[in-house]
Amino acid sequence: MDCQSNRFCRSLDAETREQLCRHCTIRPFKKGQIVYRSDLEQYVALIVDGVMTTQHDFGVDSLEEDDCPAFFINTNGLILGGDSLFNDEPIKRYEYIHYIWLSDGVFARFDRAVVRDLFERNVGFARALYQNIVTAAGEACEFAAVLRAPSVDASIQYLLGYAARKGFKL
Repeated sequence: MDCQSNRFCRSLDAETREQLCRHCTIRPFKKGQIVYRSDLEQYVALIVDGVMTTQHDFGVDSLEEDDCPAFFINTNGLILGGDSLFNDEPIKRYEYIHYIWLSDGVFARFDRAVVRDLFERNVGFARALYQNIVTAAGEACEFAAVLRAPSVDASIQYLLGYAARKGFKL
């Protein structure tokens, strides 16, 4: 698999990319397949290819009022779980949150200790990881703006523009 087509891997120098790839486990997924957050807890996962969405199964009293998770589209090159590398205590995660693949796709999974070690020793990798986390946050904000448009027509217009910028075909 050519990881250089992935925006995160492409941002790394060849030596760092090789170090990371030595610890990579590739896992393919089919459109419609579900990945549970609990399956990813012990890993840092990189979306090598494909598009997925965060889903929530809401039950009675399942959310705290000020802590509602957001619906989000995850695209090629985004890292899932990178934010938790910086916390010594586990981040509170809702067990009912999972991801659904919107297209065929591929995950690259890495042991957290490997990614943390690269982060501590390699400035270029640390910059790329931070940039990826900032990019993911920016994309989440952009998508949230799409969902919060003032009218249904505006939401549809924003959604079509968002999809076109991300290369989605609706």
